[in-house]
Amino acid sequence: MKTTTRLALAPLRSGATPKPQNVLSLLTGLFLLSLALPLHAFQNKVGDQGAAGRTIAGLHNIRVVASTIDPTNGDQNPYGLVVVPKNAATTGKLMPGDLLVSNINNANNVMGLGTTIELIQPSAAHPSPATFFNGAASPIAMVLNANATNVWIANYGLEQNGLQGDVQVINNMGVPFAHGNITAPQLQGSWGQGFNGQALGGTVPPAFFDTNVLTGAVYRLQKFILTPQGPNFAGATITRIAQLGHAGHTILNVVGPQGMAWSKMDDTLYIADPVNNRIVAVPHSTTTTNGYFYTVYHGRPLNQPAGIALNPLNGDLLIVNQGDNKMIELALSAHDADGGHVVGVRLLDKTKVQAGGVGSALFGVAATVDPAGKLEVYFTNDNTNTVNLLSVGDFDGGDTE
Repeated sequence: MKTTTRLALAPLRSGATPKPQNVLSLLTGLFLLSLALPLHAFQNKVGDQGAAGRTIAGLHNIRVVASTIDPTNGDQNPYGLVVVPKNAATTGKLMPGDLLVSNINNANNVMGLGTTIELIQPSAAHPSPATFFNGAASPIAMVLNANATNVWIANYGLEQNGLQGDVQVINNMGVPFAHGNITAPQLQGSWGQGFNGQALGGTVPPAFFDTNVLTGAVYRLQKFILTPQGPNFAGATITRIAQLGHAGHTILNVVGPQGMAWSKMDDTLYIADPVNNRIVAVPHSTTTTNGYFYTVYHGRPLNQPAGIALNPLNGDLLIVNQGDNKMIELALSAHDADGGHVVGVRLLDKTKVQAGGVGSALFGVAATVDPAGKLEVYFTNDNTNTVNLLSVGDFDGGDTE
């Protein structure tokens, strides 16, 4: 099932007769619409490649930015990925354009025993990972607050059952806040992170979002307290705003809501629901309490969707599949002639994904814009322990659909 915007014609009042000029206007409008739909479909599938760099359909170059293996303890298996906004006024170790990558495995590649977050500077002559923080507990996902002064971490926990999971907040020097660990039963099995982009003390309250992979619940965290020692995150309120699918009981087989992306246009939170192979949306995410959400897209080419990012040039969703190592771009308002939302599909790793997830490469994804105004998409690759960049380049003859 694909949820689309429908053209609604207002019904006539009972017994009313349409005027000839209204009939003519209606027929003219429908004729123009019939012409516009195939043209739009053509533009989505072909025209965006001509306007190279606005969607993933026009990005043809994949290169390795850096290794993600921690240089001090050998942690590996990158999952979480964030890029520091280029307009962020940071004063710590994080500079605009920098990347943070979390590792969830240790040096022996034991799933769930990773503790580190890497700082990578793509602008360096030879980018390499540097330990930004070593004190997490299987950090699955991360998100930055306004101005990149705080890093929020979804810790699954070092036990395979996820029952020791929590949310952890550190500053932009890589140091935990005194009241930065938020521990509650709802936050066990933390798996995804999101943020509504609002600054503390602003007219709209900041809200962070966390998913519980063990229960399928999505939570909103708010009402942080300012103290002389800094913000007290441990006093946050926790509200469930959605209930999605989940399966499995340990980090080796759990599947549940993962990537999240928040749109400032209408306060909508988009969430990957891999168990049901769909993307859902929670409207009014900063204030809602009724648990309502709707399906944005369901079915192929989604294949166990994981990480999500917003295309900064057009607001499209960029989604990475764990089931086939592909990236999907979905338009949220413009549709193909067949009613679909798909703008582009890119194969990011040619390894075939086998039963049980062997060969699955993708989780983290983040998007930005290069100096020429072209789209750049970073993504983590678990198969190679690297962070990579999808960008404008020479057409390689493959990898597109």
